[in-house]
Amino acid sequence: MRAVVVVAIALTACGGENPSRPVIGEPRWARELPFERIWDATMDADGDVIVAASSILHIPSVRALRRDTGDDRWTVSLLGEYTWVSGVAASPDGGVAVCGIFEGAVDFGGTVLETTPDDVATELFVASYDSLGGLRWVRSLGAETRGETWRIAVAADGTVVVGGWFRMFAGTASEDQDVFAAAFGAGGAPLWTYTATLAGPQLAGQVLVAPDGDVVLGDVGTETVRLAPGGEMRWMAEPPGSGVMAFEPSGELLVVGVDTNDALRLWRLDPTGEVVAELAPGAYDTGSIAVATDATIVLGGRVAAGAALVAIDPEGNLLDTRTFSALEGLGVVGVGLDGTIAFLSGSVITLLDAPQ
Repeated sequence: MRAVVVVAIALTACGGENPSRPVIGEPRWARELPFERIWDATMDADGDVIVAASSILHIPSVRALRRDTGDDRWTVSLLGEYTWVSGVAASPDGGVAVCGIFEGAVDFGGTVLETTPDDVATELFVASYDSLGGLRWVRSLGAETRGETWRIAVAADGTVVVGGWFRMFAGTASEDQDVFAAAFGAGGAPLWTYTATLAGPQLAGQVLVAPDGDVVLGDVGTETVRLAPGGEMRWMAEPPGSGVMAFEPSGELLVVGVDTNDALRLWRLDPTGEVVAELAPGAYDTGSIAVATDATIVLGGRVAAGAALVAIDPEGNLLDTRTFSALEGLGVVGVGLDGTIAFLSGSVITLLDAPQ
């Protein structure tokens, strides 16, 4: 099957524009979620949409929306004094991993964690749920770690990797906001940790796992860090682009950004961090990216006319576009194995069918 790059720009559905090859289909369903804010979303291997959000009552939850109808397949509410779920990732076995912070006593679905009673600070947590929303394990990073878990990913072998920032990690204080990553195996067993002290405040705004098991931390200030499966640093570099990135099935890394004329560019990096190709699909503004296993890539952002989906081939040639009447920008959630595309605009999740 020919690899396709689907570039998502901000949207509200108004139809395709003379596609050279149809890639973007019609809406299957759209659902407005009763949440104050959606913090992260992803698509699992079955095409269901997984969402982490907070309700208007500030109760965080994780829910799975059925690919066929958009109805809830399961929902887990994290009940307690204070919890924030910042990241969610699908596991290869159909489960879900989440990360965030909590304070006081919080029920994660049968297991209650509680911060140190005489400590007013929050603690960081990582949790894993099965395909029915049942808790497999949950871990706190402990009272001696201060900061935030921000994003999370799951490797093909089930290893859960979380990244974020800290001002104290395992009892060691930092003078600034520094970056960390940590990996957990079966049952939540700690595998490795990585920390880096760089100039100025830092944040691992993206956590990706490569097809070969390497881990990439993106949006670390202006840096990108690539780690071996055991947590050892392979390289740290300042690639072109904004830090929004995703892996292709080939193992090459796509980095999104703009050139000096504010035109969209996609840079393709090899495993050593070298730029091997530059794509110039057009004058778009994009802020999110998702890649399917068939190499379809979805970017989310805006065009001059507002919201849109734009499909290009791996060389950057335009294949298909679709504009939408969304008032807010688009965040691409994922591309299914069957060609469906899920995206987020405000509190509305939409799933598009593959074109007929």
